[in-house]
Amino acid sequence: MNFAEFNHEFSVKEFANACGVNRSTLYHYEKEGLIKPQVDEENHYRYYSTRDFYLFQYIAHLRRIGLSIQEIREYVEDRSIPRYLNALDISQQRCINEMEQLQQRYNTVLAGETTTIDAFNKPLRIPKLEFCKEEYFYTTPFSGRYSSIEALKEIRMHMIDPVVVSSPQRPMLVFRMLRENLMRDRFVQDLLMSKIEDPSSIPEEHLQIKPEGLYLHFCFGDDLITNDYEKRNNCFRLFRQYAEDHNFRITSDLYCYDLIGPFLTDHTDEFLVEFMARVDS
Repeated sequence: MNFAEFNHEFSVKEFANACGVNRSTLYHYEKEGLIKPQVDEENHYRYYSTRDFYLFQYIAHLRRIGLSIQEIREYVEDRSIPRYLNALDISQQRCINEMEQLQQRYNTVLAGETTTIDAFNKPLRIPKLEFCKEEYFYTTPFSGRYSSIEALKEIRMHMIDPVVVSSPQRPMLVFRMLRENLMRDRFVQDLLMSKIEDPSSIPEEHLQIKPEGLYLHFCFGDDLITNDYEKRNNCFRLFRQYAEDHNFRITSDLYCYDLIGPFLTDHTDEFLVEFMARVDS
């Protein structure tokens, strides 16, 4: 076919073959007003010109760079180099936004994998002293005027809020037990928390700052079930007993990180919880 002849006419089949599409695509573009073939008044057959062929290539190109049918319709009505360059600018910005979103998703996947593998590699029941930097948490009371369900609902809302949770790591629940409760024989839960990166947008009544300092760490595995407070009490007693035996004075609240818990798995034998508190020797 000689497409240089602008007076050449193609049947629907010929035109579809030349453009590499099926008839339904041509009918769709015609319905959307992008291509307007000539219609024979006698037999009602549709015929396409060579100009229609070049127009279709332009439309297909705009679709490939991500423009919508409505946007393409506007550009088709007045084709020009400035309008084409404007279309490219729009598409370029969309590509940048999509790449940023894809990078964020990849970072989240990578961080989730890393934190989970790191959790499984932590030694169980082996104490560790480590200097920790200051950390920030969104907190919700877990006892008193809040029930556990209300606390979980509120904390979950902030765990999935991209403005509050700027870290790519997977959400992690942290239980905080006030220092005065460390002297009791039983575990008393006081606050439910979610780690955040930027505390500036958090109301003061919901912001908890974990101070920097030397922290004693203990990691417990399948001997602790998150919803079984008696077993959590046993772990708490082991932590406190170790501190007393080694002349460590607990100088902060106790923080219990659910490294692997019901957020990730239904199997309690896979749960991993890390206890930590700031200490002075």
